[in-house]
Amino acid sequence: MNYDDDPNFTAYALGELEGPQKERFEALVAADPQAHQVAQEIRAAAQVLGEDLRREANSWALHELWRAVQALRLRAAPPAPRWARRQWGLALAASLVLAGALVVVVLNRQIDRPPLAQRPNPVHSSFTFLPDLPAAAAVAIGITTDSGGVGHAMFVPTSQVNTAQVPLSASSAGYGLLQRTLEAGQLPSPASLRIEELINAFAYHDAPPAGDLPVAQNAEVGPCPWAPQNRLVRMAVTTVAGPATAPVARDASLVVELNPLRVRAFRLLGYESGGLGAPAPTDLLAGQTVTVLMELVLAEAPPPALRYQQPTAAAAAGELLTMRLRYRSAPNGPGRILELAVADSERTVEKTSGDFRFCAAVASMGLVLRQGPHKGTATLEQALALAEPAADDPPRRQFVDLVRKAQSLWKQS
Repeated sequence: MNYDDDPNFTAYALGELEGPQKERFEALVAADPQAHQVAQEIRAAAQVLGEDLRREANSWALHELWRAVQALRLRAAPPAPRWARRQWGLALAASLVLAGALVVVVLNRQIDRPPLAQRPNPVHSSFTFLPDLPAAAAVAIGITTDSGGVGHAMFVPTSQVNTAQVPLSASSAGYGLLQRTLEAGQLPSPASLRIEELINAFAYHDAPPAGDLPVAQNAEVGPCPWAPQNRLVRMAVTTVAGPATAPVARDASLVVELNPLRVRAFRLLGYESGGLGAPAPTDLLAGQTVTVLMELVLAEAPPPALRYQQPTAAAAAGELLTMRLRYRSAPNGPGRILELAVADSERTVEKTSGDFRFCAAVASMGLVLRQGPHKGTATLEQALALAEPAADDPPRRQFVDLVRKAQSLWKQS
């Protein structure tokens, strides 16, 4: 069945159906993996377009525009299934026509707008640090927005914050959108790319949990391909492959503690739509793996010693960070903590594992297509060189083909 062309299915995916119709599609999605995938892609596309409008709401006029669009949407009939189609250009053109008409209406209203000096000023630099934060702040990521309204992960100095709460979400819907866009002969918009969703679209060869533990942590350190003076850390949380359908690790959360003696600053790759704050705990299912990339700027010299905060032996021993995974094995059961200390590595990129190089290749492609301020020397050629030797299964070989397609489109653009 071609779910893309069914307006009722699109309306279901966008949460606009109730009663028997909703129940019918819920049963269909539960039974058909293709329907499940298309529904995810429709929701992801809707989220991207919605975020684009919200980013433009920095000015008063477009904030009013967003409210008007929302009001019209609530009164409209179920939308045509353009969210999941490949003809993104037509959908965008229609949106711009509607936006132009609404802007004319909005700008004619006589309401005071904030002066220009009070509007957000995007940050542009080759090396951006997060502004001062409260000492007790627990940060997922810092975000800066470019002139096009696209969010980019910033480097967070460990002198201000050295604890990162890492989301354990593992959606791969963004990779499906990237495939569909490139196969339609178009380059994706920067705002539509979610690097965390791209890297979690692939299987990796991480060690399973040991003994009777339901979950394991793995990490690997190597040079950052697009910024060789930095380190790239690939972290993975993996559950047991078993027949269980219920969560095997409940209320799971991952906290990464950075060592300020060795790490000057850090940033997560992806999660640009999350902003600051602690992500909600997540239930991890059997056979699930969540992969996270973190880029580190190494400290050139130890920070000044504080009289009442002497470095521990672990901090002085060369550890870069510690992964601390919290979870429960049963609902309302006792909380458990697993720790993994991650030491620095002097290995070259060529000496890292195939998983490390392939994951870095996927991130590199995302950085190039997003055109962020910290993409460094990343190129599609670099992504291809990293991915090809590590493409040991069909999905990875398909990714290599997508990089080649993106190269061709990039040269034409």
